Amino acid sequence: MSSVSSVMSLPRVVLEPVSIGVLGVAVAHSVAWGFAVAAVPVLAAGLWLLRGGRMRTLGG
Repeated sequence: MSSVSSVMSLPRVVLEPVSIGVLGVAVAHSVAWGFAVAAVPVLAAGLWLLRGGRMRTLGG
């Protein structure tokens, strides 16, 4: 169980500071850029899920 937990927490520990830094740079430009930068991963995940047929059948 502990090895699974460490594998799951690794991206959070590594990517969280990078995410905060990128968002800080975007917000320093303007708040609208901050929202745009935050939307990119969500849109990418949504498009990735749409391309696979398996996720479409989960809607019920």
